[in-house]
Amino acid sequence: MSSPRYDQSPSTFQPGSESLEPTNASALSAQSSAFKPHTLPSYELHTNSFFTPNEDNDWECTSARTIEQSVDSASVTGETLVDSIPKLDDISKDDNAFAKSIKVVLTIDDPTRQYEPGNTIHGSAHIENSGDVDVDYKFLCISFEGRLLNPKQTKNFLQIIDLNCQPVKVAPVVRSGSSRDLPVSFDIPYRLLDNECPHDLMSHLNLPPSVDSKGARVFGFSNTDLNYCVSVRLVGRGADYGVVSRGPSEYVILRGDTKRIDIIPTEVKNLPLATQNGMLHDLLARIDKKLQMAHEVSKVLGGRNLEGIEDLVGSIEEVIKCSSKGSQSYSTAPIPVVGESNHKKVIELKSVFVRPFFKKIEMLLQTPNTVYCIPYQRNLHEILTIPLSLKSNSPVKLKSIRVSLGILSIRSDVYPIPLEINHDMMFKNTNPPITNDTDTFSHHIISVFRAKYHEVRDAIQEMGAENFKIEQELVNSIRSMAMLKDKMVELPLCSPVLTQNEQPVSTIAWTKVDNAYHCDVEVTVDFAGVNSKQLQSMFKRIQLLPNFQYCHESRLYYLKVVLDFGDNTFVAKLPLSIIN
Repeated sequence: MSSPRYDQSPSTFQPGSESLEPTNASALSAQSSAFKPHTLPSYELHTNSFFTPNEDNDWECTSARTIEQSVDSASVTGETLVDSIPKLDDISKDDNAFAKSIKVVLTIDDPTRQYEPGNTIHGSAHIENSGDVDVDYKFLCISFEGRLLNPKQTKNFLQIIDLNCQPVKVAPVVRSGSSRDLPVSFDIPYRLLDNECPHDLMSHLNLPPSVDSKGARVFGFSNTDLNYCVSVRLVGRGADYGVVSRGPSEYVILRGDTKRIDIIPTEVKNLPLATQNGMLHDLLARIDKKLQMAHEVSKVLGGRNLEGIEDLVGSIEEVIKCSSKGSQSYSTAPIPVVGESNHKKVIELKSVFVRPFFKKIEMLLQTPNTVYCIPYQRNLHEILTIPLSLKSNSPVKLKSIRVSLGILSIRSDVYPIPLEINHDMMFKNTNPPITNDTDTFSHHIISVFRAKYHEVRDAIQEMGAENFKIEQELVNSIRSMAMLKDKMVELPLCSPVLTQNEQPVSTIAWTKVDNAYHCDVEVTVDFAGVNSKQLQSMFKRIQLLPNFQYCHESRLYYLKVVLDFGDNTFVAKLPLSIIN
């Protein structure tokens, strides 16, 4: 990759300088618009890509090497100081004279805006020393970050560093009585870096939306956040400020300010449905192959045939060698296209029940197996029509019809999810009873992998790792799927309208054809019902995020249609996507 070129020298925070920047917001915004910051998707990319400063040009862009020469590496798992800044001890709230004398204020021009990939965030950072002494620092970090917070980990999945504001030839110090205003500008990327997803899944590299468990009701997990923010931090050695860092590094955050940014993605790329289903089939096949080998080894161990053990272990190693795929999590053989052939174009639900006087009723419900799409809106107002076709050997009266919006949230606390989740994995439309719905993602996927996990664990414990070898990445994939957390919420949509022959009806009219009764109807639902007074009173503000998938969290939707015929009830789940 060629080194980036910059047409403009970086800004410098010169000691002793008064505030030379404009102080009004419009002037700063204009300056920020014309200002093209030297921002990078990650400090790692910066370290690997940037050229060394030209010795003949004192104002060449500050490179990673310059920063590392002026700032020692932090002793945080071998990371450089820039990498470890989010983990540093923050003394800004402590009773420290140096921290109290420094004021850092970050202002975003449009803080309530809902940003999209490709938009530019504009703002300004005000840094002031109101104390009587100069304050040294080591690094001024202005960054745009994406963070994941769940009960097991906190990590940055996105970090863009602005390197314009680093001093090159001057000492990094904020003089007593001085202040400075710096423009802040970041372009929001469309996708994450490729190395963010260890399984190279397209959907996991889409920018996930902001998920704030403390903000609007988004129906996700109460203890999980996906958020974005712009941060300004002054970093220095704790010893220079008379404190001992409580963190793993000698460096501390002297003063900083952070503003959250609300982001909703627009460009979503997913693998084809057949490939998604094929990857699930391939993962389960790999696990079954390992368990089959474990069974054979167990038989040999039972017979104490040591020579057989060696031969069998050798064959296992050969299988592992042939099935490994380097950086991928799945075999290099073509993925079986099971999804395309098995994906039905029509959802069919059959029911047989007996009415009084032993009259046998046979019914069939059909509806297109298509993904219904509605646009993302902060306050959802969308009308959707669902066609239904019914067939029966007797004209049964429809007593009621109900439609709900289903919301499925999925979370993996530690291990990245190795698959792209789709609606085929969520339900099979087996017409489950209302009171005990087993047509769920938890039943079809999580419980299956939990059983596989226990089988693999028992095999390892029984035979020992030296006799039953399995790749670590496969073990992690099994753990991820077996330990998934899922949360399902169903919101009733108010008063669905039933129409037949383009006319609203209260019940259906059957037409007899060749000793069978037929009926074609449409169900119209208004998603504005999600914003009903009843729900609004329960959850101050409701926000239905667009569908998304990330290595540690996913969101999918579906429609649940319930037709009550008294003695019989049809339950159909239909794929739904909310897209921006």
